[in-house]
Amino acid sequence: MQLIWDQIQKIEPEIDRESEYGQAWIKGMRELERAQAQVLEPFLNSTADQDNLKSYQAAAESFISAFKLQTDRPEAPLGLAYLLVLLGDDLTAMHYARYILEKRPDNQDARELLELLESNHRLTALLDDVERLSQGLGLKELTHSKPFAEQEAIRLFEQTELLLQIQHHLLVVELHHGLFKSLEQIHSRQRSLETLYEMLFAHFKHVLSDSQFGERLKRRLDILAFDLESLQNLENLFDDLRQFQKDVQSLFREMTRWLIQLRMKQITDGQKILAWMRPEIEALNQRRNVYPSAMQHQVAQASGWNHLINQVAQLEQMIEQSSQSQFLNSIEKL
Repeated sequence: MQLIWDQIQKIEPEIDRESEYGQAWIKGMRELERAQAQVLEPFLNSTADQDNLKSYQAAAESFISAFKLQTDRPEAPLGLAYLLVLLGDDLTAMHYARYILEKRPDNQDARELLELLESNHRLTALLDDVERLSQGLGLKELTHSKPFAEQEAIRLFEQTELLLQIQHHLLVVELHHGLFKSLEQIHSRQRSLETLYEMLFAHFKHVLSDSQFGERLKRRLDILAFDLESLQNLENLFDDLRQFQKDVQSLFREMTRWLIQLRMKQITDGQKILAWMRPEIEALNQRRNVYPSAMQHQVAQASGWNHLINQVAQLEQMIEQSSQSQFLNSIEKL
């Protein structure tokens, strides 16, 4: 963890630090530094625990705000990745490192982070295998961990609750901005959420019947299950979405040709174009509305729908101006 933190501290992004994105990222890094300092110090009292959680939450809010502003930049996902490591979710941290590399294959910071996380993940898996093998051969008795002290249990639960909140907010951003461009991206996110769900359910199974924490945890796990269902729905619709994307882009290219021809005055009757185009747009819109409401933004972003609508408006405006010009010319001839 210290190696990862040392690496992240060396990042010197070329961003406008006075911009909204820059300010959000800087605030996130400051809160991340506070969280890191608190991790390295023993928790002495409940106040220290609460301060630590506040730093986690403030860092998450800042990085997510920056991520929403510019989803293509690497700084916010890198900050989020380390925050997820602090909260014990290495798998999702690896997902965001890969996300950066898909957009910027030459980003050395993301590559080094991913290599460290993958190395740590392989080592953990190896130790788990050795543990299971030892138990299977009878070389080692199953150990029963001591129950947590009350204050430690409260801290662990609240930290887990915060992790689940962060996961939900991140997925909302990913769906809203249409960041899932391939099935592999969907599968990567599914794996991280499924692993988290199974791990938390197994770890906190006894808590679900607890009057103090059970209902809160159940609500959070239900939201996580809903998020997984949203990803499954997106996966199921992905082939159809790709065809929709192709049809949207095909019509966009056709309209671009019409715009060029109108500008060059090679089309004399723009109304015929409109008469053909409007039913095509309406048919596509009806197909778009079939998708679940939670995925409307994903569909619009991934397919280029918004660009198509802007192109439609531009084409209609140009045809209207051309028709008015032709009308005025005919009056002048009279």
